[in-house]
Amino acid sequence: MAQFDQGINASRPTDPHFTALGHSQGSIVTGVSLTHGGTGVDDAVVFGSPGVADHFGIDNTAHDLKVPAGHTYNITAAGDPVAQWVPETWRYGAAPYAMDGMTQLSAGAATGSDGSPLAASYGHSEYTRTLPDGTDTTSKHNIAAIVAGMPQLAVPAR
Repeated sequence: MAQFDQGINASRPTDPHFTALGHSQGSIVTGVSLTHGGTGVDDAVVFGSPGVADHFGIDNTAHDLKVPAGHTYNITAAGDPVAQWVPETWRYGAAPYAMDGMTQLSAGAATGSDGSPLAASYGHSEYTRTLPDGTDTTSKHNIAAIVAGMPQLAVPAR
């Protein structure tokens, strides 16, 4: 994946705003890729993550992901056993919700910067859900804010 990211970055005539996203086991792949550096990734968001380790069992920090400081984000929803309990085993490195330098974003109900309601994500598969009435989840809103290069619109975790 690191080479794929490097290829995407190199294929552009200008430096794009490039965000890596990783859900569940994909956050492990994303983390391993980012530790190699040189990917051109500007921001990284992991959600529903059991860990983001380069070497299994090693205590990583957000700095190890070789993304600019302050540009790594984690989202953990209530009732998500993968994101809440698997990291406690340290099998995949440090728990993303406890990694030094990792910004924690909300998955709980909130109000967007435009005053619109945002729904809570619950469990392991609702992070990017849109409700039947068109309401987005806070986690989906937060992911979009980071991808758009507008982290100031993201809702921080409480």
